[in-house]
Amino acid sequence: MNKYLALLCLLLVGCLLIMMGLNMIAATDEQQNAVTTVGSEAWCDAMVETPNSQWTEQTTQDFARHCLYE
Repeated sequence: MNKYLALLCLLLVGCLLIMMGLNMIAATDEQQNAVTTVGSEAWCDAMVETPNSQWTEQTTQDFARHCLYE
């Protein structure tokens, strides 16, 4: 009986660790999506930190349209 109880506890702890890991991955994906969404506040902040030499004509237009005029 004690063996089964210990096995069940290990299984539950393993499931909890997997769920926590998946939750962390999902939160990271949401943060990355916020940065890659053109016009979002996170994207505008990231573009401010990006050196101007790395900007393309399209990113310059998007930055002006979404971050400066809105």
